[in-house]
Amino acid sequence: MLKLEGVGFNYHTPEGEIQAIQEVSLDIKDGEFLSIIGPSGCGKSTLLSLIGGMLRPSAGRVTIDDQEITEPDPRIAWMPQRDQLFPWRTILGNVLIGIEVKRQPTLEDRRKAVALLEKYGLGDFIDRYPNQLSGGMRQRAALIRTLAVEPQILLLDEPFSALDYQTRLTVADEVRMIIQREQKTSILVTHDIGEGISMSDRVVVLSKRPAVIKNCHDVVLSTDSVSPMARRDAPEFGHYFNRIWKELDVQ
Repeated sequence: MLKLEGVGFNYHTPEGEIQAIQEVSLDIKDGEFLSIIGPSGCGKSTLLSLIGGMLRPSAGRVTIDDQEITEPDPRIAWMPQRDQLFPWRTILGNVLIGIEVKRQPTLEDRRKAVALLEKYGLGDFIDRYPNQLSGGMRQRAALIRTLAVEPQILLLDEPFSALDYQTRLTVADEVRMIIQREQKTSILVTHDIGEGISMSDRVVVLSKRPAVIKNCHDVVLSTDSVSPMARRDAPEFGHYFNRIWKELDVQ
């Protein structure tokens, strides 16, 4: 289990200290998909950096299975806003980058990477280069690169923001179903209320800075589908959307 216990964070600037996050406590269950939504500049990405060990809290602590996270942890992998694929490397070469950072990839590593690419529809593009793929396919390749290092927890920092609206819907659908199939604990930061509801088991709403948790919504929809596009058609979707919108609107 991932836990945040009284987490706070202050930025230091020439003008003085700025309190970005204040007293955030949260338990995230294994296999849960959690979304974090809040006003622009409230500290959503900062909170993700604290969870990932890129920053250390000014107060409180972040733990996995009661072990405090004080630096980047191999159990946690990051999927950034843009795919960040290296244009001079093939898709397979890009997928293997995370493993290469740790050590020399083995034949077994290569076999597993190829198997993931084939499993998720990129088997015919292993030897292609990023500029030969669509935006959606590139984002799928970026997710497979993240999965190849076999993390327990995925951090997704607005991973669809660079895509046009229709592609964004399709890729979000693919990513959610891949994560569900791989049974990874996932934390998504997004500005898109609909995206947060349709992808998540739970939505956390943050206040303006200094960010505190304003509300947590357990998302229960009358559909068995894990597809975000199908979940948007559930009758309860609008109820959650309106509640979260009002919570953000009163900032």
